[in-house]
Amino acid sequence: MTARARRVVAAIAVACAIFALSAPGTASARAHVMPKLPLGPATGASVPLPIPQPLAGLAKVNFHYWGGPIMTFTENETVFWGSSGHNTTLTSNLPSLLTAFAAAGNSNQYNVALEYQTVGQPLPTSNQRITIASRYLGTATISPSTSSTILDDTDVQAELIHQISIGALPAPRVAFGGPVTEYFVMFPPDFTICIGSDCSDVVFCAYHSDTYFDGIPFAYVVLPESTPTDLGCGASISPGTGNLDSMASHEMVEAMTDPEVGDVGALLGPPLAWFDATNHEIADICNGQETAATFGGFTWTVQEQWSNANKTCEAAHPPGGLQGVAASFVTSAATTPVGFDASATTTPNTGATVTQYAWDWGDGTSSSGSSAVVGHTYATPGTRLVTMIASDSNGASGAGFLNVTTRNLSVTSAHGQVTSSPSGINCGGTCSANFLDGTSVSLTATPDAGFSFGGWSGDCAGQGATCTVTMGGARAATANFASATPPPSPPASPPPPPAACLVPALKGKTLVGASASLQAAHCRTGAVRRRYSSKVRKGRVISQGVAAGTKLPSGAAVSLVVSKGRAPFRPPVKVAVCYRHRTLHVTNAVAETLRRRGAALGPCRRR
Repeated sequence: MTARARRVVAAIAVACAIFALSAPGTASARAHVMPKLPLGPATGASVPLPIPQPLAGLAKVNFHYWGGPIMTFTENETVFWGSSGHNTTLTSNLPSLLTAFAAAGNSNQYNVALEYQTVGQPLPTSNQRITIASRYLGTATISPSTSSTILDDTDVQAELIHQISIGALPAPRVAFGGPVTEYFVMFPPDFTICIGSDCSDVVFCAYHSDTYFDGIPFAYVVLPESTPTDLGCGASISPGTGNLDSMASHEMVEAMTDPEVGDVGALLGPPLAWFDATNHEIADICNGQETAATFGGFTWTVQEQWSNANKTCEAAHPPGGLQGVAASFVTSAATTPVGFDASATTTPNTGATVTQYAWDWGDGTSSSGSSAVVGHTYATPGTRLVTMIASDSNGASGAGFLNVTTRNLSVTSAHGQVTSSPSGINCGGTCSANFLDGTSVSLTATPDAGFSFGGWSGDCAGQGATCTVTMGGARAATANFASATPPPSPPASPPPPPAACLVPALKGKTLVGASASLQAAHCRTGAVRRRYSSKVRKGRVISQGVAAGTKLPSGAAVSLVVSKGRAPFRPPVKVAVCYRHRTLHVTNAVAETLRRRGAALGPCRRR
């Protein structure tokens, strides 16, 4: 967002108009622009004049942290808005710039942003490391759903979300507590992009902001292809790339140190990150100050940035200043299914040592610690991007990236155990684990007591009790075990048993009839009890001691309960109670109720 002053005399007034500067302690929730300072009232046209010296009289810098997230590293994508009308020199240059930035990695000398980690900052803090490492995702030409050449920032946001949803753009992601994805969107020269009433090539040159896809935040940069003709946005750099490099580097570094500026409310605070309430973001402070920087094998004209450490604008830390940690790691044959070794990581910072390794495993989990050698267990097979952030005792960090593919190995065994090296398999029955693609896994079969190993089937077929499988794909093996001693001879067949007693249904029968049925079923009548019943007629069976259909030894006894008919009526027994000086004769239940109300058992005494 470097302001390009055309006339110093108009600088302060126009800067206020362009930025809509908030009073200290406040901020407007909008995209953050890279302003262009026009000539003023002379012609009212947007034709720029040659760029003057940087603005003088900058307000005292108070660049500090407000509690929001930063980008620990960046994943950058070039997006061409439509397939026609573009300045091909510019559209070919931006991917080259972003590719070179990614290739430079942690040793990139365009490195002032390294100062601005949030670890150790007063609360509220996102507690994040920051690196200058990046990944270039590629270039995409989208087919916008609108043909308009005059667009508002809300149109840009909506279109990016739509293009992500249909798979035309890679989905954004977060890592280490903040967004990491940034889309650099280039518009043909005849397009006008506005934020409210402020429009490109009139008020600003470029801007960055943020929005969300499925709840995941991402940053984006709007780059109108106004160069090389529009010198109000920076010097025209030969051969014909205009000020694109300065604009793109300006927005990239500001997005790294303040990615969610578009969500800021009326008061300065989270999600605002590194910001100066008067002079704004890291590159705004260094208005109009550009320099040459070499990275990725090329020299670029880039925007300088404010350094809190050196209290000046610069593109690179001087000798002895903070440099990026050379983060490096490889997969290793560890004791876990997937091992990693970051022992090759070094720091160029004098007197510093690497003190922490933070890992994003690419499966939605993360971990950190001081050991350079770690292992991780993946729940499912697949290919994932693993990211490691290494930090040193001076507060510098660096990032390393590695795509890791795991393959599933499943094992089945009965009457024995199977274990693996590297670890992951240890079971009798069926179990599985996911190992690094190409790893040699050793499986050892151990029989249970009384059994011996009988060989493998599946991917270990033909090998001994310890077999080796190479994880070039999904693998499966079955360990077979045989009994170690022959089974005993079966006993002689016993004589056929006598006819069994199959208990018949007896309920409702007379006692005589029930006894006859029992005898016919090779059973006998057992104990007979009699009790009153209001439902079963006198002399009939109410219940039987053994359920019908039960098989018992021949001659087994079955007890019966026979009805005595309805029970004779017996009037309820009454008792005398004294209640309120009166003798009452009531049932026991009523007497109990009256006792709770103060009655006494027995008749009342005469007074």
